[in-house]
Amino acid sequence: MIVDEFADFARSHVESAKPVGELRDTAAELLNHIAQYMDCHQSEPGRSDKSRGDTPENSPAPY
Repeated sequence: MIVDEFADFARSHVESAKPVGELRDTAAELLNHIAQYMDCHQSEPGRSDKSRGDTPENSPAPY
Protein backbone atom coordinates (compact mmCIF):
# COMPACT_ATOMS: atom_id res chain seq x y z
CA MET A 1 0.00 0.00 0.00
CA ILE A 2 1.34 3.44 -0.91
CA VAL A 3 0.66 4.83 2.57
CA ASP A 4 2.83 2.15 4.18
CA GLU A 5 5.60 2.71 1.64
CA PHE A 6 5.48 6.45 2.32
CA ALA A 7 5.79 5.85 6.07
CA ASP A 8 8.65 3.36 5.62
CA PHE A 9 10.50 5.73 3.31
CA ALA A 10 10.11 8.69 5.66
CA ARG A 11 11.24 6.71 8.69
CA SER A 12 14.33 5.41 6.89
CA HIS A 13 15.36 8.74 5.30
CA VAL A 14 14.38 11.42 7.81
CA GLU A 15 15.76 11.25 11.35
CA SER A 16 13.11 13.58 12.73
CA ALA A 17 10.21 11.73 11.10
CA LYS A 18 7.04 11.35 13.13
CA PRO A 19 5.90 7.97 14.47
CA VAL A 20 4.73 5.53 11.80
CA GLY A 21 1.05 5.93 12.70
CA GLU A 22 1.22 9.71 12.26
CA LEU A 23 3.09 9.32 8.96
CA ARG A 24 0.40 6.99 7.67
CA ASP A 25 -2.32 9.46 8.68
CA THR A 26 -0.46 12.30 6.97
CA ALA A 27 0.03 10.29 3.78
CA ALA A 28 -3.62 9.23 3.68
CA GLU A 29 -4.78 12.84 4.22
CA LEU A 30 -2.43 14.10 1.51
CA LEU A 31 -3.64 11.49 -0.98
CA ASN A 32 -7.27 12.35 -0.23
CA HIS A 33 -6.59 16.05 -0.88
CA ILE A 34 -4.85 15.21 -4.15
CA ALA A 35 -7.75 13.01 -5.27
CA GLN A 36 -10.29 15.74 -4.46
CA TYR A 37 -8.21 18.34 -6.31
CA MET A 38 -7.85 16.09 -9.35
CA ASP A 39 -11.63 15.66 -9.45
CA CYS A 40 -12.22 19.44 -9.78
CA HIS A 41 -12.96 20.94 -13.19
CA GLN A 42 -10.24 23.11 -14.69
CA SER A 43 -10.24 25.19 -17.83
CA GLU A 44 -7.62 24.59 -20.48
CA PRO A 45 -5.79 27.84 -19.61
CA GLY A 46 -5.90 26.84 -15.93
CA ARG A 47 -4.35 23.44 -16.66
CA SER A 48 -1.69 25.05 -18.81
CA ASP A 49 -0.81 27.63 -16.14
CA LYS A 50 -0.66 24.98 -13.43
CA SER A 51 1.61 22.76 -15.54
CA ARG A 52 4.11 25.63 -15.59
CA GLY A 53 3.81 26.19 -11.84
CA ASP A 54 1.62 29.28 -12.15
CA THR A 55 -1.13 28.67 -9.60
CA PRO A 56 -4.10 30.90 -8.84
CA GLU A 57 -4.27 33.04 -5.72
CA ASN A 58 -6.85 30.73 -4.13
CA SER A 59 -4.74 27.57 -4.46
CA PRO A 60 -4.13 25.66 -1.26
CA ALA A 61 -0.75 26.30 0.31
CA PRO A 62 1.78 23.49 -0.09
CA TYR A 63 2.59 21.60 3.12
